[in-house]
Amino acid sequence: MYRKRLSEIEALLHTLDHQQPATEEETFDARQLPDGITIIIPMYKGKTYIEQLLKTLTEAAGTYTDYEVIFILNGETENVQQDRMVLEAAGMTFPYKILMSEVGAAAARNVGIHEAAYSHCLFLDADDTLSPRLLEQIAPYLSHSALTVFELHDITDGKIDSHNVIQQEIKQYMNQRVSQYDKLTKVLSMNGAKIIPTLYLKNTKYQPQLRSGEDVVLMMSIITEYTPDIQVVPAHTAIYYRHMTTDSLSRTTMSYDFNVEQRFDVIQALGRLLDRTDDLDSRQLIINRMDAQAGFVNRYLSENPDDYQQVIALFEILEQEYIPFQAINKGLARTLYIGYCFPPYSDTSGIVLAKRIYERGRACDVISNNMSDVRETDYTLKSLAQPFIDRHFELDNCSSFSSWPLIEAFIIKGLRRVKQTHYHEIYSRVLWPGSHFLAFKIKHEEPQSRWIAEFSDPVLHDIKNDKRESKIYSRQWSRLFKQLDACWQPYIDHNLFNMTEIIAFAAADELVFTNTHQLEMMIERFPEDIKAYIRAKSVIAPHPVMPERFYHKGDAIIPLESGYYHIGYFGNFYATRGLDEIVTLLTQEDILRTSLPLKMHIFTSNPKQVKVELIKAGVGDRVIVYPYLGYFDFLNMTTQLDALVVMDAHTKAYKRLNPYLPSKLSDYLGSGRPIIAFTEEGSIMDSMTISNILKIQLKNEVNLKTQ
Repeated sequence: MYRKRLSEIEALLHTLDHQQPATEEETFDARQLPDGITIIIPMYKGKTYIEQLLKTLTEAAGTYTDYEVIFILNGETENVQQDRMVLEAAGMTFPYKILMSEVGAAAARNVGIHEAAYSHCLFLDADDTLSPRLLEQIAPYLSHSALTVFELHDITDGKIDSHNVIQQEIKQYMNQRVSQYDKLTKVLSMNGAKIIPTLYLKNTKYQPQLRSGEDVVLMMSIITEYTPDIQVVPAHTAIYYRHMTTDSLSRTTMSYDFNVEQRFDVIQALGRLLDRTDDLDSRQLIINRMDAQAGFVNRYLSENPDDYQQVIALFEILEQEYIPFQAINKGLARTLYIGYCFPPYSDTSGIVLAKRIYERGRACDVISNNMSDVRETDYTLKSLAQPFIDRHFELDNCSSFSSWPLIEAFIIKGLRRVKQTHYHEIYSRVLWPGSHFLAFKIKHEEPQSRWIAEFSDPVLHDIKNDKRESKIYSRQWSRLFKQLDACWQPYIDHNLFNMTEIIAFAAADELVFTNTHQLEMMIERFPEDIKAYIRAKSVIAPHPVMPERFYHKGDAIIPLESGYYHIGYFGNFYATRGLDEIVTLLTQEDILRTSLPLKMHIFTSNPKQVKVELIKAGVGDRVIVYPYLGYFDFLNMTTQLDALVVMDAHTKAYKRLNPYLPSKLSDYLGSGRPIIAFTEEGSIMDSMTISNILKIQLKNEVNLKTQ
């Protein structure tokens, strides 16, 4: 119940800071009101319906006498005066009040709630009607701890529909007391067909700033605050007749204002309620109603796809626990992304693909593998690409970089999940080979789909230029390989890593590389005609830099002592990326031209081993070593340090060109902090001209080798 307690503390602090006299609502006691029913009717240009309305009010009472009717007139002065004249001249025989309010049904209902004199309230729209003797027959079912729900029938062009979706929901629970809100989601989202304890309303009220959907927010507020039961009365006891006119919500003309902006306001209000409650039933209902509101947005985007990025950008500004992106994106995906490793698993290749999805800004589906057996889980990572994802198929399969049987199992399961779904575009990203093989198979079966294949690094050769080897055991795949163009046949074999490159080079419509050296090193084994073919369909796309707001999603609480120049390094150390550069930086402080002593902060997967190596090198007292941070805490930490260190891999001894561009650089660039780059001569990072990067040449050899 931590959210509830935090809310209580926040409310207490607010009270202490803003001492004010208690309002009527704060001191309201339900026992002050006699048992009975107040019928609240907002009215705007209602003279057309007044005769019908007064007739139904008279008939609905039956022999019941403990009730009142409150008419609240709102709108332009001329229309209000006309409605008042017609009402006053009607000769009403039941207890009534005629009140005024500001423009808007929500404001009008709030006036009615404020003036309600009985223990329960019933909301009635001026153009709707009630069944005869409704008050008389429903009175025995009223409760001070429950919402009393009754039947709802629609009337369209004079025809009664008693089988609408709301009525079907109600019908299943007639004459029952229900505590599970997910059973009655639709009727709990509207004003009509229920009687509500006045206590709930006086202490909750409508949010008049909402131009529509205010009834959804009111009902969710009541449920969040009071968690009442739902008493559904027996059949034929009481019926609310909803007259479906041209002004009905379901017939509102589609527009950006109504379907997007007004839904945004409602979803934001519901999000605040969700953040306040830990009750599981209430939370499930609120999320369900947020998804329902998002359905309006989804329908708009189905008709207006050019507005997609504008809509997503609007909803991205929401700072709340749940945003219904999946409901917004439902059925809109025309792109399938395949990343064997993908969030929520902490893997650089998967994170980059999630950033790529964000960068490209298209509704999509995703296929990935359950990597919990080999990678740490960080569920916050899902928010990187979440705004654009409809369906995410996470396949439950043992993870493997090189085992063909396990990769083939991933392919088979992936094909099953997207069977009969036709995508305009398939985008696969590889460090893990399974991604391209699944994409290749889908491309083979759906040749009209455009396949974009991205490589994070060379696949066939490792960092020391040694060839990777792992055998493909499959006659079926051998037959597929033989169907490739003749120019590729000399390069076809049963090596998984070789074929990961070949199938993409041969069959993809577009190839994506993070830098030109990567492209050239991967194609140097081919003759000029094949090189030209590959280059012609290649795109160079460095790792995406995320917007500034992503650097404030996390909160890295690490103290930084004043009087020092604080430098951060995030990552592991290898034989080709060692600690020499860290030692160089700390022993040659004049490199940075700062008068402050340096303090190094290293975030790595093996803090103890790194600390031992630094002590051996004589700089242990100037370095603090921490475990890895979560991704968003890492981004946040980069903004707090004075400078950040990034290193090229040492490749001179193994490769003609350095094909690697550190992905960490893109994360650093978004922080706006100075970057200290240890670069290998001639590398991509060495050739960059960025104002806030200080380049230091790598040594030719790495003396300290750890991890």
